[in-house]
Amino acid sequence: MSCDAGSYNSILHHFATQLFRNARAIGFRLSVLGVLTRRGGCFPHHSWKMSTTLNDRHHSSTLPKGILVAIMTPTDGDGRLMESALRDHLAVLKAYGVHGIMAMGTTGEFPHLGLETRLQFLEQVTKHAQGLPILANISHVNPGAAIQLSRRAKSVGAMGVSIMPPYFYAISQEDLREFLVRVTDPSALPVWLYNFPERTGTRIEPETIAWVADRVPMVGIKQSGGEFAYHAELVHLGHEKGFSVFTGSDPRLAEAMAVGVRGCIGGMGNAVGDLKVDLFEAIVRGDQPAMELKTSQMKAIAALIDCFPFPLNIAAMMEARELPTGVPKTVHATRIELLYKTLVSDLRGLYAEFGLK
Repeated sequence: MSCDAGSYNSILHHFATQLFRNARAIGFRLSVLGVLTRRGGCFPHHSWKMSTTLNDRHHSSTLPKGILVAIMTPTDGDGRLMESALRDHLAVLKAYGVHGIMAMGTTGEFPHLGLETRLQFLEQVTKHAQGLPILANISHVNPGAAIQLSRRAKSVGAMGVSIMPPYFYAISQEDLREFLVRVTDPSALPVWLYNFPERTGTRIEPETIAWVADRVPMVGIKQSGGEFAYHAELVHLGHEKGFSVFTGSDPRLAEAMAVGVRGCIGGMGNAVGDLKVDLFEAIVRGDQPAMELKTSQMKAIAALIDCFPFPLNIAAMMEARELPTGVPKTVHATRIELLYKTLVSDLRGLYAEFGLK
């Protein structure tokens, strides 16, 4: 079989590109100086460097663990960011002792935000983070917009980027692999995949995750949605490929960590981040009575809010602790608005019972 010079050069270019991606993903490791540790949580700085030890990424001591809060995005009635409310909320979360922040996740209502607003929010959240590592969710149906968010995340000093499958249009796993790599590659930041098929319509399959992990500096995956058993399969794959698994289920943190999950990225921490950190620390030190108590409290709160629209229920949790929430980004029926006030009142009673001020 023969080929012309153009085809031959194209083959060489493709081979060289894949070789570079594989070398970078496998050969990178976390700088010891870039590891930020706070109250048992560990999150890598975005500075990576080449290493001759190819297995460094597989050392559990360098992998992320702890409690990240999927922060709300406070906006006013005109959809403008409320920077002062964000600043005050970040100060509260830092006082709670959380280990990091996910910006513009599902709780942050990123689909309701325009691209320019999201770019601006990345600047504001890193500006007021007070040392808390920021994981930037760059998920977008438009690859070009996702790349812009990825580059902005790097320029403002985010610790990494998170990416979901593009939503609305069906996508094959083959195309999904290329999408995940191409939109995260320009920033060269550590990558977290975000699996939430109920929201995106697409499950990130294990084969896709492994393919991506071999080509970008993947350090974590957030597993959300109803398929709780998937955590265990992801943990097994994470041990093989060198990444952490985080759950999106706040009240089931203990169950998730029992199968090897290393932390949680969830919305309930906006209001009860202190309770979540206490739970995480009880699990880590093996304090069964404390773990059972904190889990029961988280589940009681979850049972109260789960029958209410998300993420308005998270706003109710925050208002019940006098925290700034901004204005809802979508419309709600009058009945829901009235029930919201009842939910806030009920939550205040529950917080008082649990000693949450």
